[in-house]
Amino acid sequence: MPRITSPVITSVNKNVYIGEDNFQISGATIASTTIHILLKSTKGDTVADLNAKPDDNGNWHAQLTQGVQSGDYYFEIRAIDGRGAMSLPVKSDTFSVSIRPFLVIGSLQLSIGWFFGLIIVLLLIGGGGTWKLLRLQSQQKERKAIIAQRDIANAVTIMKKDIDSILAKYSDDRIDETEISEIRYLAKKIGENLDKARKYIVEDVGDINK
Repeated sequence: MPRITSPVITSVNKNVYIGEDNFQISGATIASTTIHILLKSTKGDTVADLNAKPDDNGNWHAQLTQGVQSGDYYFEIRAIDGRGAMSLPVKSDTFSVSIRPFLVIGSLQLSIGWFFGLIIVLLLIGGGGTWKLLRLQSQQKERKAIIAQRDIANAVTIMKKDIDSILAKYSDDRIDETEISEIRYLAKKIGENLDKARKYIVEDVGDINK
């Protein structure tokens, strides 16, 4: 029996998600034929088959609501006339059946599993960032404490030197006018250094907790 003209596939619904199985396919063929439609996996297994009847203009449309598993599929169709003559098979492009994305950002589609996985990763990264920030703050406090210790030690050293000088002037239990002037100068210097030390030490200690 001679072959008849093969039908044409004009559209295939490629947005198919598990639980919302709604395969749609449309096309055109010669009048007075029936379109035999097979849904196949890319492994070659036939998942479903159905027939579609064209209208007077040869246009046909079919919808398949049968549930399928996730994977890659394609349609294979033939036209059959009243005599039983068939056309050569025509295949559609391959399309995928998948879980509906929980979140779509531009061209990026995330399933609910990937979405929560991403949230966990972000939380882990954020936790690591927090730990690094706390460690940095701790290191900064350690450096500030070292600076405060250094300033206190320097202030004590300077004042001890001046006090030792005063005591040296009085080592013979006698003080002349020249030594009195020098002691006054050193005492004044100690007072000024105490004021400076108090100011810098208070500032350094205050900076430690900033």
